[in-house]
Amino acid sequence: LWGNGERVISHISIEKLFEYLDKIILSEIAGTYNVEDESISLEELANRIISKVGNSQSRLIFKENGNKEKFKLDGGLLKSKLND
Repeated sequence: LWGNGERVISHISIEKLFEYLDKIILSEIAGTYNVEDESISLEELANRIISKVGNSQSRLIFKENGNKEKFKLDGGLLKSKLND
């Protein structure tokens, strides 16, 4: 993982994205919104993937160089409109 897996990104699962799209369509909400479910480090995300589809030989390899930014997208406006 570049940046030692420290980078934080906004993440949304396909299931949650479909859930939001259904709610948006049914609510007839107009406008432009940020769609996200959680902010997660790349290390946490990689560990989650390993726990779901990995095996005993799965391991993380950390690389010092790379982006370590902690970006958090604010999806609060959409969530408040959907009462989510």
